[in-house]
Amino acid sequence: MLRIFWHHDDSASAMAYFQRLVQASCSHGSDADEDRCTFDQRASGKRCQFCTHRITNAIAEGVNGKIMSTKRRVGGFHSIKNFKTAIFFYCGGLELYPR
Repeated sequence: MLRIFWHHDDSASAMAYFQRLVQASCSHGSDADEDRCTFDQRASGKRCQFCTHRITNAIAEGVNGKIMSTKRRVGGFHSIKNFKTAIFFYCGGLELYPR
């Protein structure tokens, strides 16, 4: 049912559909689902903006994920300069050995 949500063309119809979806899923759930329902209700406006603009921050989140995995892989840096160098190296697609 959530897949249908992403195909709305304007935020008003998307918001109405999402509110019905949240109400239906939250009406017969457990206490653990209550936190998820509260989050869904608070985040509904941000999700509905996608239906109007068709823009996401997926690329930024992907780069952030690469940076965090680099940080975990190395285990720590002695300086900010070394951390920046590692980010540029791994996220920039550089090769270790020149051709």
